[in-house]
Amino acid sequence: MSLQSKGFDWSQVRKKLQQSQMSADSDRGRTETIYRERAARLASQRALPGASPTLGALVFTLGTERYAVDLRDLVEVLPFDSCTPVPGGPQELMGVINWRGAIRPVLSLALVLALPQVENPAHGWMLLLRKGHRDVGFTVDRVENIRMLRSEGLAVPTKNSAHPAGRYVKAITAETVMLLNTDHLLSLPVIKECQ
Repeated sequence: MSLQSKGFDWSQVRKKLQQSQMSADSDRGRTETIYRERAARLASQRALPGASPTLGALVFTLGTERYAVDLRDLVEVLPFDSCTPVPGGPQELMGVINWRGAIRPVLSLALVLALPQVENPAHGWMLLLRKGHRDVGFTVDRVENIRMLRSEGLAVPTKNSAHPAGRYVKAITAETVMLLNTDHLLSLPVIKECQ
């Protein structure tokens, strides 16, 4: 028993295949257009000045946003569940920890960046950052991964950024991961008071 005898219309099959192929070609054309526009937009943005060709960074989250810090400024990543509160301290100062025999301040990075506070800030991770002789812990929600960021893939944010964390952001990746400026973070007045 052949397919022809069942009333199978091969001309209809060919027609549907042609329509499907035309639709796929159209989708491919739209995708290529989107990629070209994105490449032109990224190429028009200013590159990060003085950056090396690649930069190792730890990517983490605060709420729904993704951030990164330069691996050269990262001392350690620790699970965070508590610290010793400092009475009368500023809101962003969660307290202090004893890290390898030295007392180090712990700040809520979400509060420093003026982001909405998560419901349970006592659980997550602490990034211990260092510049010079200054070690400070910053709490984050979740640690994602370590990535190599290429300098040509980083864009310098505009000075008039409306984002609350804008003054602490050094660069932004194409995937909107915000690379934080550790120099600015570690020069906060609250940190200077703790030293």
